[in-house]
Amino acid sequence: MKISIEDIKSATGDFNEKNLIGSGAYGMVYKAQLDNSDNEKSAGIQGTNKGEIPKRRSTVAVKRISNRQDGQGEEGFFMEIKTLTSCKHPNIISLLGFCDAGSEKILVYEHAYHGSLENYLENINEKTNLTWSQRLEICLDVAQGLNYLHGNMEDKERIIHRDIKS
Repeated sequence: MKISIEDIKSATGDFNEKNLIGSGAYGMVYKAQLDNSDNEKSAGIQGTNKGEIPKRRSTVAVKRISNRQDGQGEEGFFMEIKTLTSCKHPNIISLLGFCDAGSEKILVYEHAYHGSLENYLENINEKTNLTWSQRLEICLDVAQGLNYLHGNMEDKERIIHRDIKS
């Protein structure tokens, strides 16, 4: 789904620092509230205008790709769209949309409500004691996601994830 730059700026408060939730070599990630099409609910709704897809507001993660000198930001942007549109697995964050507005390259993902596993495990202020059952469930979920990417993509090109974190 293509999303306008105006909608993304509005949702992020024009990329306000108070909405910043992460950063990396390829850009900054912002938490935002965005209206998106609810394709799952549209089929069963009676009395809607023909061709009109209901909207729902949801929390998303907006990744604003940095303009890198090596050009890998733009290359990675298009590769990520191509790759993630074919990924459908409960243990893999979904790509919901994108924005390609000149120099602005933006990816919109579903938001991980509980944060990253890395932040969850390493939060010193709220040290969490996981049971062995919880630890095993986390390990199995990660392994199932990687198995899907690395070899189980239903006749699609395999994805080798090279940036696994805890």
